[in-house]
Amino acid sequence: VVTAGDTVRVGSYECEVIHTPGHSQQHMALHHEPSGVMLSGDIISTNGHFMYGPLYWDIGEYKAGLRRIREREPDLLLPGHGDPMENPAERVSDALSKAERAEKAVLETVEERGPIEAHELAVEALGASDTTVQFLTNVASAYASYLADKGKIQVEQRPYVVASS
Repeated sequence: VVTAGDTVRVGSYECEVIHTPGHSQQHMALHHEPSGVMLSGDIISTNGHFMYGPLYWDIGEYKAGLRRIREREPDLLLPGHGDPMENPAERVSDALSKAERAEKAVLETVEERGPIEAHELAVEALGASDTTVQFLTNVASAYASYLADKGKIQVEQRPYVVASS
């Protein structure tokens, strides 16, 4: 078990643990300061959008994790998926900007429409299509939960009821 600020060895390299929850609660990045390389995991996707975690998704923690990465000023990000990412500062700024735009779109949609189902919110606020609506419903729900925690909207969560036929 490691915590933020710990040092771990990756091969012959000493790396600092950076706590970056949001995608998942235990998510972390590993920073090798001498080389400027950060193993960033899944916090930054190739398209710069928030990637929800099925068990834990927190927009506030996601944005805080991005800021922690930016504070370290890495020269190269090695994500969990995809090619190495050069220009980390631009990548982080892009991800934060997209998060702010999505947050604003969700808030404005709820303010304009009033009560709205999560899948409709995904379509109207995030532009979900037939092929992306399931995924973006989870993302819209993450933003709605975040905005509810900030006291900006109210969220009513209803469990699915499954019955045998």
